[in-house]
Amino acid sequence: MNRLTALLANGKPAKERSWFEQATGNDPEAMFNVGVRLIDRDPAAAVRWFERAADNGDSGAMVSLGMLLRDRDSAGARSWFERAAAASNATVMNRLAVLLLRDQDPAGARSWFERAAAAGDTDAMFSLGLLVYERDPAAAQDWWERAAAAGADAIEYPPD
Repeated sequence: MNRLTALLANGKPAKERSWFEQATGNDPEAMFNVGVRLIDRDPAAAVRWFERAADNGDSGAMVSLGMLLRDRDSAGARSWFERAAAASNATVMNRLAVLLLRDQDPAGARSWFERAAAAGDTDAMFSLGLLVYERDPAAAQDWWERAAAAGADAIEYPPD
């Protein structure tokens, strides 16, 4: 835990925000922490802090921006998820795939599920099984078996 994060424990939101804002400089982790602390109290300010952190390479801030935007700006969420996924974050690759499925882009979703699965994400392996089940039940079973072998929680197939 860095010194800035330790300041969060004092329980005085206005004072901690002031300390963080003064101390962030070019520290993306500090910028991200300011965004996290503001998310419920001042979402617009949180977005600005996440953007600053993301522009300084913080992939957690990129993910947070994607999550904040996914319900109101799918294209914006996709852009932030893609930036974070480019940093080889398998969980984000999976989230991006789910977003693409929701946006009716199964080919794009499959591509990101495959990348996440190759990086070891068992949720992506399971999702790939669901995605291909109707067309290719044997391939679906293969994906589910891979997920189980990689340590996924109990998986039942075929799906109901």
